[in-house]
Amino acid sequence: MNARRKPIKLTKKRAALLQIEAAITHMRAGRWAEAVTLAGAAEHCLPALEGAGVKMLIAKGLERIADEDDLGREAIARGIVTKNDIVRVVNQTRDWLKHWNADQPDEWEVEADDALFMIFRAVTVYDGNDGRNSSSLDWFRNFTRKRLKELMANAG
Repeated sequence: MNARRKPIKLTKKRAALLQIEAAITHMRAGRWAEAVTLAGAAEHCLPALEGAGVKMLIAKGLERIADEDDLGREAIARGIVTKNDIVRVVNQTRDWLKHWNADQPDEWEVEADDALFMIFRAVTVYDGNDGRNSSSLDWFRNFTRKRLKELMANAG
């Protein structure tokens, strides 16, 4: 392997897309920690959306994912997907993976939904910054719709 490789020139938007696509690849392979870390980096590559707190990002993203069937709004309205739980769990996992803190446990369980929601946040910021589409993003949006439908069906 040639160690002298030509550097690549990236914009922040392109770097975010590459990280999101890599996060999706890791999620599909069951590598949740890698997916959370990459998606977290992608989310912070781009300017925050105006007035963006994480709760707003989730609501905005669910609205976008919902399309014409109001799936995301219904999931929140029925309490099946709560913004506060998503924020708390995803931020805790992201922060545990990124930062040393003596108050944190030495072991942590990273779950599929941690990866799903972190990528969801990154995709929402990317979309809000007029990012271009890709087959990975299309796959992810369809996967998220299916996951929301499963959550709603299981909740009755």
